[in-house]
Amino acid sequence: MRCDGIDENCDGIDPCDADGDGDDSPHDCDDHDPKRYFGAKEIFCDGIDQNCNGKDCCDNDEDGDGFPCARDCDDKDPLTYPGAPVRPGCYFKDVNCDGVIDGACPL
Repeated sequence: MRCDGIDENCDGIDPCDADGDGDDSPHDCDDHDPKRYFGAKEIFCDGIDQNCNGKDCCDNDEDGDGFPCARDCDDKDPLTYPGAPVRPGCYFKDVNCDGVIDGACPL
């Protein structure tokens, strides 16, 4: 039975997840490479789309904040970019890409 998580023909491959990365075919963008799946960490500017979003994160600016993905610490949030102003409030996130968590509030 296909896609039951059992290797029925003993070839070492589940026909729905040939690379064993947890993303079943046809949703996996490359079912022969276990390092490429939805949600994988993108390696900047290597010419490979690890996270299966259709782009290699290098010069594109997905959130439109003016900083390319390779420099932006969160290219899905237009309020997060290198040098962004640290706004008041409790949000616990590095908004200016300096490696320090901003918006931390006391418990």
